[in-house]
Amino acid sequence: SIAEYFDKYGEEAFRLEEQSVLKKIIENGKPSIVSVGGGLPCFLGNMDLMNKNGVTIYLHRPVKELFQRLRQGKSSRPLIANMTDDQLLKFIEKSLSLREEFYKQANCTADRDNQEAKDLVNIIDNL
Repeated sequence: SIAEYFDKYGEEAFRLEEQSVLKKIIENGKPSIVSVGGGLPCFLGNMDLMNKNGVTIYLHRPVKELFQRLRQGKSSRPLIANMTDDQLLKFIEKSLSLREEFYKQANCTADRDNQEAKDLVNIIDNL
């Protein structure tokens, strides 16, 4: 599991493995839709790598929604597993403020009102 990998090897090794998988997908050459975690675009030049090899879409979510989703799945996420609700909310706000510069490098942004599959297909068709 991701949590076990983090415990055994740490975040840096995880980020390197994450990038390795991304590169394998790209090298495969087959058209693919890849949903990446929130950290992947922010490390090791991955956002540039994705932009050079495909279409990227930032699925923007409000902080409240991210909080609810992450709160429910905390136990499987090593960086937040032991946080209180207050700590989690502050972590989300801080992470977003740091990561937003990478997310905004995506080819386009889909806000909360246009994230259904049909909406995303229309966005891609219009790029």
